[in-house]
Amino acid sequence: MQYKAIFSDMDGTLLNSQHQISLRTEQAIKSILRKGIPFIPVSARPPYAITPYTDQLQTNLPIICYSGALILDQDLNELYSVTIEQTDLDKLTELLKPYEHLSISYYSGVDWFINDKNCYWAAQEAEISGLTAKDMPVNVKNVHKVLIMAEPVYIQ
Repeated sequence: MQYKAIFSDMDGTLLNSQHQISLRTEQAIKSILRKGIPFIPVSARPPYAITPYTDQLQTNLPIICYSGALILDQDLNELYSVTIEQTDLDKLTELLKPYEHLSISYYSGVDWFINDKNCYWAAQEAEISGLTAKDMPVNVKNVHKVLIMAEPVYIQ
């Protein structure tokens, strides 16, 4: 069987528990690439949390971000984008106001906005993704993903 392309999840699949691509996996992927078979990472991650791995693998291929809500070419030009409807986003933002003690992140394109850059959850996300959050703007638009983090008791 000749594969036309391989799509792979990242966290817990492509990446090990240290958030790295093992040498064996890297060698296997590069072997696939040499055969002309595209290797496309798919993740809930934002673009700049994927590109270090595509750089490592030297794939020079599109990436699928936010679980498919944003697809970018190798130069990070938009190929496909689905954002949360602005009216729905406005309602969600209003609903979350009483819960601002939670870590609330909005991801828009390559940008990560958060309500509290100094909280534990922001630091954890930054360590895993290698990104730095920006302060939440008053009227955030074109959001691909919303992520709310806190201790389980607060999420419940």
